[in-house]
Amino acid sequence: MIVLKISDRFKNRKVDWFTNVRLGFKYDCIANDFSLDYYFDPDNFEHKEFSCVGHYHLCTLEYNGKVIMTGIILSIQFIDEPQKKLARISGYSLPGVLQDCSIAKSSYPLQSDGLSLSAIVDKFLKPFNIKYVIDPSVRRDMDIVFDETEAGQTQSVQSYLTELATSRNIIISNDTQGRVVFTRPNANKTAIFHFEQNMPGVSMTLGFNGQAMHSDIIAVMQSNPDDSNAVEAEPVPNPYVPIVFRPQTIVVNSGDGLTVQRAADNAIAAELKNVTLIISLDRFQIGEVLFLPGEFITVTNPQVYLYKKTKWIIESVDFTGDATKEVAVLRCVPPEVYTGKKPEYIWKGINIHFPG
Repeated sequence: MIVLKISDRFKNRKVDWFTNVRLGFKYDCIANDFSLDYYFDPDNFEHKEFSCVGHYHLCTLEYNGKVIMTGIILSIQFIDEPQKKLARISGYSLPGVLQDCSIAKSSYPLQSDGLSLSAIVDKFLKPFNIKYVIDPSVRRDMDIVFDETEAGQTQSVQSYLTELATSRNIIISNDTQGRVVFTRPNANKTAIFHFEQNMPGVSMTLGFNGQAMHSDIIAVMQSNPDDSNAVEAEPVPNPYVPIVFRPQTIVVNSGDGLTVQRAADNAIAAELKNVTLIISLDRFQIGEVLFLPGEFITVTNPQVYLYKKTKWIIESVDFTGDATKEVAVLRCVPPEVYTGKKPEYIWKGINIHFPG
């Protein structure tokens, strides 16, 4: 059962009389989002108080007593028609403000030469009073200084920090407490659940978008097209395109040889998002397992061409529910999309024409 708890900065209110709940969670995103419908009685004092327009009330969302999102109510919609319609409120987790807003003037100068990523994060998050967490897996990379870096005047905080984090292969996410999280998943982490064919209430769809994939990627850094001294990375092969020739070249605007090579690696990792496994559940959780982004699962299901036990990372989860049903849709991708490890072809050894 979903419960919404609202703080209007004067009183804490518990709200559980709503329907059409939608919760969206994503791993590589600075904020999650939510919406829900409820019956609004204009003569009910409690309804008027928590439905205040433009107050940006703080809130938490709980499922079976466990906090799954800490955020803020952004928008509200009231409807008056002959047939009674429900009102709707929506919002996102606390760090969402960083994707909507430019860098605060109090954080100027925009140039942060000689600062580490952790120092830059502290500098730009402080005016918004947004807390952040650095996972031990990326602490060392967060403490390396940038020789030169400058944010754009109209650039959002999220955009700039993502730009810097991506150059270090660091994932920016958020947690249930409304904090920004700098992390990188551990490829050796144990899966929280194993799915198989014909499980009750479970359906799966596996997709491979070959048009968006390339056989190898080359990253080049050059100041102009005629620059004969351009830095070029070694071609990075894509194990999911092992037979045909489909090359791609990307251009890196600044950095060094290591930066260019990492750009090529990151480009291949991004292409792996075209290998997707969608798992739909007729409930929010199975047993005690609540599925959230960043967790690993394993799957064996020949019906979707998974003949061997295969590991996936949950990239996003969409929860929807009302008084009669609950549905969770998990979008999963190969772990190498986020772990930084060299990708491996998950179907290796099952085809006689490409045995591996």
